[in-house]
Amino acid sequence: MPVFVGGTGRSGTSALGRLLGRHPEILFVGGEIKHHATSPVGLAGLLEGEISLAEFVEFLRGRAWSDPHPARGADRGLYQYMERGAFDRAVAAFAERFPDDPHGAGRELILAIVHDRRSRSGKPRFAEATPDNAFSAHHLWRMFGDLRAIHIVRDGRDTAASVTGVHFGPDDLDAALDWWERRIRRADASLRRLPADQVLTVSLEALTTLDRDATRSGIFAFLGVRDAGAPRNFHNRKMPPARGHVGRWSRGLEPEAADAFDERYRALLARLREDGVQCVDVLPDPGAVAPVGNV
Repeated sequence: MPVFVGGTGRSGTSALGRLLGRHPEILFVGGEIKHHATSPVGLAGLLEGEISLAEFVEFLRGRAWSDPHPARGADRGLYQYMERGAFDRAVAAFAERFPDDPHGAGRELILAIVHDRRSRSGKPRFAEATPDNAFSAHHLWRMFGDLRAIHIVRDGRDTAASVTGVHFGPDDLDAALDWWERRIRRADASLRRLPADQVLTVSLEALTTLDRDATRSGIFAFLGVRDAGAPRNFHNRKMPPARGHVGRWSRGLEPEAADAFDERYRALLARLREDGVQCVDVLPDPGAVAPVGNV
């Protein structure tokens, strides 16, 4: 039973993945495999018909194998997961199977990528935390019918403030909030195509600040495992309330600008709820959580 963690980006996916990986029964495969869930150039794009099989295979053998990170300069390719010979065999098997069984081919490709790390760990389950898992959940479910999907959401104001500081997002706060809205809607639409008992939505605020122990225990109960000591210790040491950066959006804003941005977010949140976007129901009401620590 694989566990796929997803979110908008800057919502806590990596932190949650590391928390899961502290459990004695769950391997966190580390980093983000990414290419299985992304669109248009990844596997999700192929399944959506946005690229051809030949284009995807070329992408796998090129950028997916060795992909320098545009901000840090570090290489984050699939070579970190498997040897080249095994990779080439997995890609060839995928290309042969895909026309007749696209989701089965995708399943075997993902399993091949994580095979070595799973074998070394000896753990019966694995978790992966590419944010785009939330957008491709309906495809992942067709590959892994027994999967568990965890969608972690975060106050849109704090997500917007966080994304303005990274290479892949808008550098304007209002544009970043629009970015968050689009991705929240897209994730909700995908995840609602899965059986309800295979999806859990949690907020970063609940996990780090509001209801820490109950939220952590609820996550492991959803996965059918005991809330063990190692995850509890990691949660307490590495994910204290201050690490949730609650209220970071207000840092440096003049009072008038902060009030306008807050008002815009509240109106957006109300519109999302009116439109039936269910995942925002777990978000705390604006103003319900005071800024914590060095936001």
